[in-house]
Amino acid sequence: MSMFRTLQSNPGVITLYKTTLASRNLELLTFLKNHQRKQHQSIENSDNDNKNPSSSSSIWDKINSGLGGESSRDSGFNYELEVVDNETYPTYDQTKLIFSFDNNDKPEISQVLKQAFPKFEKSLRTETWQIPEEQQLRSLKDWFEAPLVVDWDKGLVASDIAGLKKIVDEYKS
Repeated sequence: MSMFRTLQSNPGVITLYKTTLASRNLELLTFLKNHQRKQHQSIENSDNDNKNPSSSSSIWDKINSGLGGESSRDSGFNYELEVVDNETYPTYDQTKLIFSFDNNDKPEISQVLKQAFPKFEKSLRTETWQIPEEQQLRSLKDWFEAPLVVDWDKGLVASDIAGLKKIVDEYKS
């Protein structure tokens, strides 16, 4: 039971592939950082409550804020942010996994993938992406265009603030 609790409380991982040139990268990074719950935030809040003896919060409010109660939802969402700078592309395995997120349930994913991977094409007949073999991929130039935000746990991608809001909304539920 304790192992399940540990796995359940682990934060999801969101990766931002970015370049230093585009202002859109900074917007995405700022948005992610502003909505990310800091691991020490609930501890700081409870310390502040202890300093104010007239605080009306109970011990249960403090426990809930550390375990995903209402207070923690207001202060951010629990995910680990990984920022990949400059000309670092997703690995071949990461690329294949990113493309596996594309399904008919979320058509906006196809649009994001077309922007981020302009050299790849989706077959109209089979509805699958034509991803080059690993050796061919290495020889391609400009096959990836940042920014791209990948939520590995929820299988979502975004390249703008509107798409990023959808990812963060997934953490609300």
